[in-house]
Amino acid sequence: MTSAAASGGGRREALDSLASSVVLQGLVLVSGVIAARILGPTDRGLLALLWVVALSITQFGTFGVPQAVTYELARGGATVAVLARRAWWIVLGQAVGLTAIQGLALLTLTTSEDMPATPALISLAVLPAMVAHLYALGVVQGLKRFRMLHVCRLLPSAAYTSVLVVGVVAGARSLEFVTAAWVISYAASAAVTVSCAFLATRAGPTGRGGLASDVRARTLVSFGAAGLLGTVSPTETFRVDQLIVGVVLSPAELGLYVSALAFCNLPRFLAQGLGLVAYPRLAETDDPLVQRRLLWRYTALGTAAAAVVAIPLSVFAEPLIRLTFGREFVGAASVAQILLAGTVVLCARRVMSDCLRGVGAPSAGSYAEAFSWVWLIPALVVLVPPYGVDGVALALAISYVLSAGLLIWIAERRGLGIRPR
Repeated sequence: MTSAAASGGGRREALDSLASSVVLQGLVLVSGVIAARILGPTDRGLLALLWVVALSITQFGTFGVPQAVTYELARGGATVAVLARRAWWIVLGQAVGLTAIQGLALLTLTTSEDMPATPALISLAVLPAMVAHLYALGVVQGLKRFRMLHVCRLLPSAAYTSVLVVGVVAGARSLEFVTAAWVISYAASAAVTVSCAFLATRAGPTGRGGLASDVRARTLVSFGAAGLLGTVSPTETFRVDQLIVGVVLSPAELGLYVSALAFCNLPRFLAQGLGLVAYPRLAETDDPLVQRRLLWRYTALGTAAAAVVAIPLSVFAEPLIRLTFGREFVGAASVAQILLAGTVVLCARRVMSDCLRGVGAPSAGSYAEAFSWVWLIPALVVLVPPYGVDGVALALAISYVLSAGLLIWIAERRGLGIRPR
């Protein structure tokens, strides 16, 4: 492939990624508005709590192995057949064990919080589907079937939105219905994504050629563990901030916080989409000059795209929230403005972390995440009592800035920093 062809392919992949991220944001916003209008602030907060519990256990419990699968496939380190033999028992064990952990967590919530038992019981069925969906996406990403990847990552949100629309027309107004819609949508999407991953493997292994090495399960686990915090950041992926608001403050305040986060999703989705492309692209090359150029190209594009979206959303946050969620959610405007400012920096950090993982430095993102918590924990203690949800948002925004600075320093140390011509 010529340099011009490769550049054209990279631009097309980036545009496809940005377009799919816009669609994903639209689906999340529409489904969030519908769910909020069905449930109100309190039940919307309870639904968010169920979602955060399931997502946190899935992302952390898979231990970064799906990302390790992506890396080995992208760099040509293993064939799909080899990875299937090494990872199938890991997938099965995680699905069973993590569902049991989710059950214990939900039992605690139903006894200590205002969580109804029926929605919690319904949500138990979602975790195996989330695990299967995550691994299937990892396979498709590692094989660099990017258009298929973008479609598959849209499926849960598209299905969920469709079911909610049908429910509104039918007059459904309960937390049980919305929870069931979420679970059914994820189960159907996981089945389709696993089928797509199987079809993608029929085209044969990809990579830099040659015979693939026999990658062991220990290799997958160690690579995933090294980058675990960077891949499944508690503040970005687990949404520990939602857990903090839900536990320390009231369900109504959690409902406001979740509504504010809905306006921060598009910049994050843009960065995540670019990272999905950047990660395997950097993994497939050993040339440090190419890696350096790709790292800063993807990082600059992700930051610029996030800023273009975040600035107008911040300026018009209050009328947009009143228009979409209703007057009772207008208190989320100030939270949204703080979070949007921090999200631009978070997007730069996310893309850089994915790029550094692609050059074989999975621990870089973990270091940055751990460093952010050095600030975040004391800041939450100081800022939450006087400022409430605004204090949570401000503490997060500053932690994003500090951790992004550390990633830039790590890139310089690895020889991937900006160099003059």
